[in-house]
Amino acid sequence: MSVVNELREQVAALGRQLSGNEVTTLLTAALNDGRVLKGADEDWARRLGEKDVALLREHLATRQPIAALSGLQTGGNAPQGIEARPSPLGALDAPALAACHAFGHSAETIATMMKEEGQPS
Repeated sequence: MSVVNELREQVAALGRQLSGNEVTTLLTAALNDGRVLKGADEDWARRLGEKDVALLREHLATRQPIAALSGLQTGGNAPQGIEARPSPLGALDAPALAACHAFGHSAETIATMMKEEGQPS
């Protein structure tokens, strides 16, 4: 009988662990797109998920992402009627900026190096 009880406890622990992982995954996605805000809203959603993951999933499905938290209002374009100003760093893309950070260089240094090599920045 003790073996059965021990197995039940192990199954329950695994269920709680899986549930906790799913709650974390759901909340990370919801925080990133603005369906859940940091602070009290996040705490409330986490407590809900700990009690009932299905209810949290259902609740998050009804919330609308906040566009302002996941992108630029103008889609990266200059607003109408305003001329776009060139960046002093050129047009370094995300991988180039990541390389700057990874190797401890400033974006200005990488942009200069790219110009010296004849690559468009």
